[in-house]
Amino acid sequence: MLGQNEPVSHYIQVDGCEIHVTEWGLDKPHAILMWHGLARTGRDFDHIAQALSKHYRILCPDTPGRGLSQWANDPEKQYSFDFYEKVALKICEIFGFYSFDYIGTSMGGALGIRLASGPLKTVSII
Repeated sequence: MLGQNEPVSHYIQVDGCEIHVTEWGLDKPHAILMWHGLARTGRDFDHIAQALSKHYRILCPDTPGRGLSQWANDPEKQYSFDFYEKVALKICEIFGFYSFDYIGTSMGGALGIRLASGPLKTVSII
């Protein structure tokens, strides 16, 4: 049995690309989506996710081509903010993230601004 603050790995499919997502705080009612920078991985957030998982359910995906996520089959299409947005929305759908906070670094921060100004206008960006 996993400890209360142990991460769980998931793999989801988005347009034929396998995406790795690390989840923390499985049973918590409040949620945070954390997205890493350009040349990083979702595991960059391990320390803060572990600390916050006492109160939050947290998802830390690996962007396509990074970490444990699959390399792009179509780099021109899948290494773009349009595709990253599609991945983020699919993650929210699969994990039931309808109201959540968002933490992003570098490219992840830019993605958060894009999401908050468009399809996820109710998200609070930290």
